[in-house]
Amino acid sequence: MRHHLSLLLVTGCGEIAVDWPGTAREDTVQPEQSSDSDDDGLSDAEESELGTDPQDADTDNDGWEDGEEVKLGTNPNYAYSHPYYGGYNVGWCQDKPSAAGPSSGNRYERGDVVENFTLTDQHGEPVDLYSFCGQHMMLIFGETGSSAFRELAAEAQKLQEYHVDDGLQIIELLIGDETGGSISGLEQVEWASQYTFSAIPVLDEDNRTNWRNFEHDNHTPTIVHIDANMEVLSIDDGIMSPAEWLE
Repeated sequence: MRHHLSLLLVTGCGEIAVDWPGTAREDTVQPEQSSDSDDDGLSDAEESELGTDPQDADTDNDGWEDGEEVKLGTNPNYAYSHPYYGGYNVGWCQDKPSAAGPSSGNRYERGDVVENFTLTDQHGEPVDLYSFCGQHMMLIFGETGSSAFRELAAEAQKLQEYHVDDGLQIIELLIGDETGGSISGLEQVEWASQYTFSAIPVLDEDNRTNWRNFEHDNHTPTIVHIDANMEVLSIDDGIMSPAEWLE
């Protein structure tokens, strides 16, 4: 369809109306919007950059959609990296660590890359050690009746808050109650409440399987420092502060 465009030219002699023949489209062209094929909150273009699957809303099958993970700062390509109800300082690793297991019989030594374990926290949620790959982990094992363990627990929250931006995640592991007996879910909740823990998981380790892998002197508390690559830095040396590795 032919159209004429009327132009109004302003000159020094006045205004001159000019008809300019031409063609014009009756519809308006809208810029192309990037599609989101799997409806996970990320465009296909964004998924291409991230390396996620644009046809799968949950690329790593960890129960969290890719868009949710990106929004909350976890890795949508790594199944262990996902948000927790407890708001923990989850790490970001590209690949699962290559663990060789304890190098000294059933016990880890400095330099060993630890294997994953999964234990239940005070919220009833299973927590993977590998969720904190990419962070500095400080594991503290103990019995709730131990005065030394209680003293460490009293300082844990302050230490966690001070070093959280440095990548610290403290993990409390209860290996027994005041009598050395089994830990209940209620005791985990009470322990976290007593020491006003926020973003510190309190894990049920009363079968002591993992503790035995880290314990060297058969006494608690047992403190273990693990680096971002899941390599043991210090084991049962009594080192509470992670400052030498984080500052």
